[in-house]
Amino acid sequence: MEQYYSNDSLTAFNTEYGVLIEEKKKGSLKMLLVILGLGVLMLIGGFVIGIIGGNIGLAMAPWLIWGSALVIAVAVIAFVIKLVVNSDPKITFNTKKHELHLRGKVIPFADIESITNQEQPMMGKTMMFAFMMINGKKKSLFSTAIVAPDPKEMASFIANLNDLVQKGKLSDAVVDEMTNS
Repeated sequence: MEQYYSNDSLTAFNTEYGVLIEEKKKGSLKMLLVILGLGVLMLIGGFVIGIIGGNIGLAMAPWLIWGSALVIAVAVIAFVIKLVVNSDPKITFNTKKHELHLRGKVIPFADIESITNQEQPMMGKTMMFAFMMINGKKKSLFSTAIVAPDPKEMASFIANLNDLVQKGKLSDAVVDEMTNS
């Protein structure tokens, strides 16, 4: 296996059957830390606004404080569930069979309309999400957002995955046409 792409959240390899992507546990931990950080900032902001905000601050502070407690609790529960559930950290784009193996599911390339990315700037970094369009619905390709040190390189990687799927769909169409003739 030859390494194709790597960052803190995943490593992709070229194999004889296509592309193998191994998600790292570090990506989930980073996501938890970002969400916990936002919760703590909300908590601190709630106390500060409550102290110096006058009557309006006293009205807003409980919303921020309880909201931050909810964000922190949800982040911790989600992380514990993620650790308990043993999902397969491997994603395989099988170009021989023209199918995607994702978290225990097999998705034919023909069912995937496209693979796209979405960027979200957050605290000086860029978080990237990779989505598959299946029957007009967005489905997440990776189990977490990816903090991309180089967003253009990650966007190019996702575009290459889309090209791989689109070429596989063309191959299926050619095979179907040949069998129907």
